[in-house]
Amino acid sequence: MLGSMPSRSRPSRQDPNRQEPDPTQWQHRHARVTEQQQTSFAELLFPEVATSVREAPASGTSNTNVSGSTSSQGSPNQAPAQAAAALETFAAFVPVYAVRLIRVDSLALRRGEQRPQLQRPEDVAALLWPHLEHADREHFALLLLDTRNRLIGLSTVSVGDLSSTLVHPREVFKPALLANAASVLLAHNHPSGDPTPSPEDLAVTRRLCEAGELLGIGVLDHVVLGEKGHYVSLKEKGLM
Repeated sequence: MLGSMPSRSRPSRQDPNRQEPDPTQWQHRHARVTEQQQTSFAELLFPEVATSVREAPASGTSNTNVSGSTSSQGSPNQAPAQAAAALETFAAFVPVYAVRLIRVDSLALRRGEQRPQLQRPEDVAALLWPHLEHADREHFALLLLDTRNRLIGLSTVSVGDLSSTLVHPREVFKPALLANAASVLLAHNHPSGDPTPSPEDLAVTRRLCEAGELLGIGVLDHVVLGEKGHYVSLKEKGLM
């Protein structure tokens, strides 16, 4: 059973020469830290605003130079407050995003083997079949290629159900743009084992080809995988 420990009273020992801290000093120090934080925050979001405010002379202050003329110049301590006041004129802040391509897995290559060059649909089937052989749902995969048709990477665009999966051009070409791919290969599996393309497969392929033309990223082929490595190439069948 846990319980609280009894407190022990200690005799007070006061140093007669000890000086109590002045609370106003802590407040002034806290105010300076807050101003520094506001300055860094302002420079992070709107560096041009903070710089212009810092370099602008403050009104109501004057300094006399060596020649005796009077010039208006702001105090350095007033710049953070002015930068914060300038930022208050904005109704809201817009988030700043950085988009990155993140590798989550890798395909094993034989020792000494370079990045595969995909020239034929059987190359696509041989590459993907070991990974989709036991899949019980449709997987739509995107193979990213460089200018020599060498494989840059592989991205799974979507995973559907037993007989369908959702595919949108936005999600298909997002990794292609981030990877600077020159062209792409489309591929998906049919868990039923029959690689015959459906009317929906043909419609999606046409839509993706049109989107690729607009983006300057060629869609070379769409390979449908069935059972035991059997496949159908829409390019070979003249369906794209």
